[in-house]
Amino acid sequence: MKKAYKYWDRAWSLVEGCTPCSPGCAHCWSAAIASRFQKASNFKTTEAGLYNDHVRFRLDRLILPDLAYRPSVWAIWTDLFHDEVHLDYITLAFRYMLENPRHIFLVLTKRANRAFDFLQSYAHKGIVPNAWIGVTVCNQAEADEKIPLLLQTPAAYRFLSVEPMLGPIDICSALWTINYKTGQFKPIDLVICGPENGPGKRPFDLAWAAKIEADCQAANVPFFFKGEGLSHDLPWEVRR
Repeated sequence: MKKAYKYWDRAWSLVEGCTPCSPGCAHCWSAAIASRFQKASNFKTTEAGLYNDHVRFRLDRLILPDLAYRPSVWAIWTDLFHDEVHLDYITLAFRYMLENPRHIFLVLTKRANRAFDFLQSYAHKGIVPNAWIGVTVCNQAEADEKIPLLLQTPAAYRFLSVEPMLGPIDICSALWTINYKTGQFKPIDLVICGPENGPGKRPFDLAWAAKIEADCQAANVPFFFKGEGLSHDLPWEVRR
């Protein structure tokens, strides 16, 4: 039986829909699920199973963490920093995170620029201590563009998702970069890595991920691989 390697407990589906913005979006698992279960309305996806640029924020779901008494790790879906998500809604989401300190919230985005801009302007309200800010990269070009923005983004914790990994990626320098504003030596607190899955999946070499794992171990940064053969380290406990 195939194992499901999961690094979160609950999904906080605040944003419906998305827009492809990366080579990694070509076989988006989220769009595939939306296409499977939303064909009647076709709000989120095209007939080809791709996101159709329609995006809406679900205000009715903001309250979900309030209703969960047990401390949990929440993954925010899809992309809170999509251009079509109003800044007021993003601010509301971070307010709910702050009001639920028993939970951990994973804010993963492909839009590192907007995350940086928003959190720079939000910083005067204080950093949300239970929010982990992460960016997704799938190749070296994206890593070179987005990781420097992540390192400058005000956050209590930062994480990197290398998924789907479409080729060898060198992130070693980011793991050892000093944030001179904070004096923080370890600016990346977690690296998640995985291959592409599903129909049409593109080639993947385990050696690519093994190199990142070795670099993380040398820098004492947890490394979580979404598959067999490498580490599944996390800085929190996930309910299985």
